[in-house]
Amino acid sequence: MKGCLLFVVSAALIFACPVFAEAPAALQLETLVVTAGREDKDAEKLARPVRVLEKEDFNRIPGAGLVEVLAREAGLVPREGVGKSGGLDIRGMGDTFSSNVLVLVDDVPMNARDLSGVDFSTIALEDVERIEIIRGSGAVHWGSGAVGGVIRIITKKPSELSATLSTETGSFGHRKNRIQTSGSSGKSAFRLYGGHRETNGYRENSAFDAKDAGLDLQYNQKGPFSFGLSGHVYADSYGLPGPVTQGRSRKSASTPYDGGETFEKRFTARAEGNFDAMGTLKLQRSLRYRDQKMDMTGRQVADSESGPPVDTGVTEKTARMDYHLPLERNGLHHSLHFGLDHLESHYVRTDPDANLARRYNGRIVEYGVFSAADLGLTESLRLSLGGRHHVMDADYRYDRMSPEGWRQHSLRSETWEKQAWDAGLVYEMRPWLHVYTSFATSFRGPNVDELAQASADLKPQESRHLELGFRSSFPGWYRLEAGLFSMEADDEIYYDSLRQENRNYEEKTRRRGLETALTLYPAPAWSLRLDMTWMQARFEKNDKVIPLVPERHAGWQISWEPVEVVGLYLAGRWFDSRYDGNDFANREKKLDAFHVWDMRARLHSSPLDLFVEVHNIFNEAYAMAAYSGASYPMPGRYLKAGVTFCF
Repeated sequence: MKGCLLFVVSAALIFACPVFAEAPAALQLETLVVTAGREDKDAEKLARPVRVLEKEDFNRIPGAGLVEVLAREAGLVPREGVGKSGGLDIRGMGDTFSSNVLVLVDDVPMNARDLSGVDFSTIALEDVERIEIIRGSGAVHWGSGAVGGVIRIITKKPSELSATLSTETGSFGHRKNRIQTSGSSGKSAFRLYGGHRETNGYRENSAFDAKDAGLDLQYNQKGPFSFGLSGHVYADSYGLPGPVTQGRSRKSASTPYDGGETFEKRFTARAEGNFDAMGTLKLQRSLRYRDQKMDMTGRQVADSESGPPVDTGVTEKTARMDYHLPLERNGLHHSLHFGLDHLESHYVRTDPDANLARRYNGRIVEYGVFSAADLGLTESLRLSLGGRHHVMDADYRYDRMSPEGWRQHSLRSETWEKQAWDAGLVYEMRPWLHVYTSFATSFRGPNVDELAQASADLKPQESRHLELGFRSSFPGWYRLEAGLFSMEADDEIYYDSLRQENRNYEEKTRRRGLETALTLYPAPAWSLRLDMTWMQARFEKNDKVIPLVPERHAGWQISWEPVEVVGLYLAGRWFDSRYDGNDFANREKKLDAFHVWDMRARLHSSPLDLFVEVHNIFNEAYAMAAYSGASYPMPGRYLKAGVTFCF
């Protein structure tokens, strides 16, 4: 009720204050252009909440990487501390966030087809041009897994001749060096980049060392066509300190010898044809290979004779085709969008065992076809419609080692067909006020880890989404966004620890809440951003709270730029308490609520850009996740500084 009241009061204030609409603009802001589907649209025309972060925004936000930067947005909850790079939960998906929040890099899915989630450490923030956060269902345009939301990351593209060198140092042995260079000649352009990052970690056995390199090529021939080719290689090694039980130091490691290493390479080929009034055709084909070796035996003493680590190899191929046709009738702008996509993922995990070695094999193939329309009903009212038909084929088996070699032991094969729908309205009540509402459906198929220990009737989950909100802005004065959302899921997939198998919940789950964000410009040198999220994530029948989902969280960002070359930025986050990851009955003590403050100072005058950051200024002790009382602590206060040379 408090959240609904805040929404109503905020709307009333906007309607009651037309003075904003009449005041002269102190600062003219650029219109945000996003790609909620795969065609460009103005942000104001979208019937769902969208947040766009440009590369200049990253310089104003204290953060060591993508997860830390994105976690400052309304509706996003970080899940750091558990793995090497953490993750992001959108709209209370809980422990299955890694399969219900879709992350794309240049429209290539980064979600692993198991439960390991997205490896954000493979994506350097310095290589990112823009990030689009679309909360709610994205199933029509993106297919399975776009349930809680979609995070679309667009990397930098080849440009004119330039070079960038950067270096960082900080607490816990943090070291980071990167290089990037671009150039063009006639119709061709390139971008070459690479880097190295290492840290001793803020806990025992939490060291991390990573290297990466990449090359982007672009060719624009005479005529409507352009072509692109990109490749990226990444390798790392890391420790896995495990959870900390009550009473132990947050720097200690419960698994002092667990760890792993990763090798990944991905390649993407793109072609685009721009035919003016006949529309735009985009084609893309990608290949991604990932090999990960892990030791998660929990050894407490060094054992040089222990067996080899678990070895997981994943090969993933994707293909996309998008055709976008703009139309104009009776002075109104419309657009049609048609698309096809295909994904094929092969997963092989070898699990050594002293008595009987096993090899797990998974194959997931998905085909999708979709269409969408954006229609101008009047000059102030727009209607969006979309639909998708999707087919999922999943095969899973595991083999046992015998004296004769590997022998198939069990096999499971499933085929599912799913549909997704989307309809939305956006009404421009005033030039400075847009109201929107939408209804959509989504789905998510089981991944290979869930198929490995699945009940006989395991099937995909389905969800229904409802949005209602408004956006109000006046350049140089303010921007206010507020939205109510409701999501109900049937057959949500979960792991039953008693039966030790993955099952579908017999009861519905529901997530309802309010997301608000307000940006103010009280003076030319100042800006202030406030956001607040209120959420209820519960099981419908027993009204129990879904574990690891905070009911409330909020954030503050203050920017002061007294002159063009100097900036001082202060940011804070507050998260409410939440239940332990295994406390489905809501009987145990909750994880404590906490607040964390960070600060960044920046001096940028070509060709130099310097910064200093202080994270967790008040040395808050907190954890984002815990299971059966054992928590994964986050770092205390730490410092970081860096310099960038641009030529």
